Parts: sequence; C-alpha cells; structure tokens
Amino acid sequence: DVSGSRRCEVRPEEGRVTAQVWEEARKALKAAAWTQSTAIYRYTLRHFVRDLDRSGERILDENRAFKRGSTNAPFVSVPVEGLIADGFVQEDVESGTIYHAPDAEAFLSDAFIDTHCMGVRRGEAGSIGLVFEPVEGRTLPDIEGVLWLDEETAELDRLEFSYVNVSSNKEIGEPGGFVNFTRLPNGTWIVREWWIHMPIMDVHR
Repeated sequence: DVSGSRRCEVRPEEGRVTAQVWEEARKALKAAAWTQSTAIYRYTLRHFVRDLDRSGERILDENRAFKRGSTNAPFVSVPVEGLIADGFVQEDVESGTIYHAPDAEAFLSDAFIDTHCMGVRRGEAGSIGLVFEPVEGRTLPDIEGVLWLDEETAELDRLEFSYVNVSSNKEIGEPGGFVNFTRLPNGTWIVREWWIHMPIMDVHR
C-alpha cells in the first residue's frame, strides 16, 4: 500500500515514498530528455488548432497541419528559467497571451523542483501519481498537476496539468492540458500526444 504526505517537499528526496515515485518518474523523464536532445527519429506530426464553443463540445473552427521529417522532438518547452521567472502564462505584443507547457527538461531542472511542492496520489487501478504544485506564496502564473505512472511497471504514462494564478471562466472550464508519453522497445521515450486548453479573448464592437 502506497501513500505519501501532502506536506510541501521542495526536494523530493526528503520524503521516502515521494522520493521513490519521483525516482521512477525521473528515469523516464531523463530518457525522454535524451531522446529530445538527439534527432534520432523521424516523426509524422499532426497539429490541430480548434476553436470550441463555451461548452467545449462543438468545433467552431479548425486548422490542421501535417509535417514529416527528422526533428529533435515534436514537443519542446521554452527554457524553464524564463517560465519560473516570468510565469507559465505570458503576454506577447504580437501573439497575445501565450500558455506554456513543460517538457521533460523542465521537470528535471532545479528551477522547477525548487519552486514546487511534491506528494503522492493513488489514481485509478494500477496507477500512482506524483503530485506537484507551486510553493506557497508564489503568485506568478504557474502549473499544478500529476505525473501518472503504472504502479506495477513504474513506467511513465502521462502528465496532467492545470494553470493556477490565472483568470478563468467556469463556463468554458479551467485552462490546462496533458502530455502523453510512450516507451519504445529500445528503451527510449517520446511524447506521443500533447494538448492545451485555453480561453480566447474576443472583442466585439
């Protein structure tokens, strides 16, 4: 039976159970980060941008793009130091509001570990999660969520996260997303799929 304290453990090794789960997650994240740093695979990427109605059920507009070729990784975060310093949601003069998501490198960084509390949560049958949330007092836009692992094999399955310290609208749901990982037969890890849900501001005159 696995359970972990929800006290803030900025450094995962300070909690035995949390450290055990973190160590298994770290192995997969390091493998994913290594794969990310080398262009050893050819990817076929399908990129969707969808505008949904307030219920999130009806597609109002959709743009699709397909790309095939060698790339270091189909999903790469901006440098985590900038996310910690300026927040995971940032304003850009040309692009407007940008919602950033973390990749494997971001989770492994000292900058992320030093600014997030960690704990353990039991999920559905056969899964266990490493919970993370910003340390108390952090007011910049940030993320909280769970890294889910298979409890028997300790293989990393997916990351689920939501944005905190940002404005939200209950009618359209909380902004957030997920990242799905896949372990290949040779032991390397790749991001199979990622998704971000965020509000769009529309001005009517």
